[in-house]
Amino acid sequence: MTGKKIPEKPLVNETIDKRLKDCNKAISFVWHVADSFELRFASLTSAVLTELIDGVCTYSADNIWYDNDGFVEKTWSEIKEYETTILTERDLKFHEFEKWE
Repeated sequence: MTGKKIPEKPLVNETIDKRLKDCNKAISFVWHVADSFELRFASLTSAVLTELIDGVCTYSADNIWYDNDGFVEKTWSEIKEYETTILTERDLKFHEFEKWE
């Protein structure tokens, strides 16, 4: 053994890895694939939270990591585009607000 230091392999990339070092909490959103409202709500809420706290957002199922720069605007645009693909009103799910508990 020569005592050489093995270089660390980045988890994602230098920028995201640097931001992850300061993170000490994780928030997870889980949604049902058949509920278009849950998908849209989880996507936009995670983008807003990520931007508010200058955090890091990932879609871990596909190992996708999002850059925080303009993330809310990009997500909002994707949600509106997604909604145009919903063919019938019955398929467009949403939850009406009834009251504060």
